[in-house]
Amino acid sequence: MLSRFENILEHMNKEREYYDGMLAILALTLMDYPPSITTLVDLCGDRVLEPGFRRDAAIRELIDFSGGEVRIRSSIAAEFVLRRIANPNTVVSVLLRIAKAAERAAYASRYHYGLFKRLMLFSNVQQLFPENERRRGVMRYYEGVKVLGRARNNPLFWLQYAIACLVFEDLERAGTYFETAYSFAKDLNQYDTFQIDNH
Repeated sequence: MLSRFENILEHMNKEREYYDGMLAILALTLMDYPPSITTLVDLCGDRVLEPGFRRDAAIRELIDFSGGEVRIRSSIAAEFVLRRIANPNTVVSVLLRIAKAAERAAYASRYHYGLFKRLMLFSNVQQLFPENERRRGVMRYYEGVKVLGRARNNPLFWLQYAIACLVFEDLERAGTYFETAYSFAKDLNQYDTFQIDNH
């Protein structure tokens, strides 16, 4: 199984846009937010509309495009590819690109708004990285997201970043980010801090 998927990804690396699009589909589906073709174009660009993308034998091993929908053939295979084969640095780049696209469209689309919220959750992000690269991948990702407008002053984002620091035993940083979450929560009218309080 390992060599089979390694061959698939080696082939995909030659078509970088295709490779990134495939990783985006796998990540979104594992976060229980599978994209439609239209949404995929919003998040990954027009190359996913090219017949070559959908007909590529390597992509079709993992993804089913029948009926105008985008479905992964096996969530176990998707998890295996993301955690065991895909380059974690590439996964971070793909996630950041998705987060930026979701944030840009969040004001006009319920899907994008919900996706951006999901992309902030530590439980969703951490599952996309291999255990030995999880800390580095998650922290690099959150560092990239914290500059985005919908994250910068968002108590939920800072709570999730604090949770990540807590899990990775960076307690001083976790404390700072919990305080940051409280600080931004105070600026919002009637914001319920129960999630921050619980942690």
